Amino acid sequence: MQSVKNSAEQLQCFCVVRFWNSKEGRLTLILLADVSLSGGQDTLSLRHRIRNDTRLDHARVEQSFDHVLQDPHANLNEFLRAQQAAVLALCNRTIDNRALLSRDIIVDLLRRLFSDVGPGSTQGQAGQPLHPVAIDYIVLGSRLGTEVIRRRLVKAEPNIAVPRYFLAAPVGPVWQRHCAVLDQMAARSPEADRIVADAMEAFRIFERAAAAHAS
Repeated sequence: MQSVKNSAEQLQCFCVVRFWNSKEGRLTLILLADVSLSGGQDTLSLRHRIRNDTRLDHARVEQSFDHVLQDPHANLNEFLRAQQAAVLALCNRTIDNRALLSRDIIVDLLRRLFSDVGPGSTQGQAGQPLHPVAIDYIVLGSRLGTEVIRRRLVKAEPNIAVPRYFLAAPVGPVWQRHCAVLDQMAARSPEADRIVADAMEAFRIFERAAAAHAS
């Protein structure tokens, strides 16, 4: 059993949750995107609901990639291929990419991943189309987490050749636009229910991709 101690700190639009694993004697950092803490007031919006309802899904994805940081040289290629598979799967489950705020970012990431690890499967994971707002939430939020991983990789191995995937431009302005969209949406509605469910499924896509590419 793990003895877990949680703490959260505001870092613009995301926070870090610290999990102390007493069995392994080490601290695990899990990035939870999309946090807005202001004077103890948490006015419920769709942004807050997605964060709360997908917290465990997000934590499982972060934990599934935690081993990459333990041995970057052995596991980095595996991580990149899993990212490629997951992003391609999201593309295959997009009904209208013109509705995506993250459309250009996705194209750029796939180009970078192609450069890093070569072509990936275009089959993806089958399923119903996902709401574009849910895809934006996952893609844009993942870039915040990727920056944390990049810094930890460089700290663990200063001489590592950083893959192009980690060198993509910051997504801050687009993320802020996405946050504004969510803040204007009702937290409880049929559309909100679908967005939350699709965000959960998008996290599971990454979790399945990680399992499929585990060495």
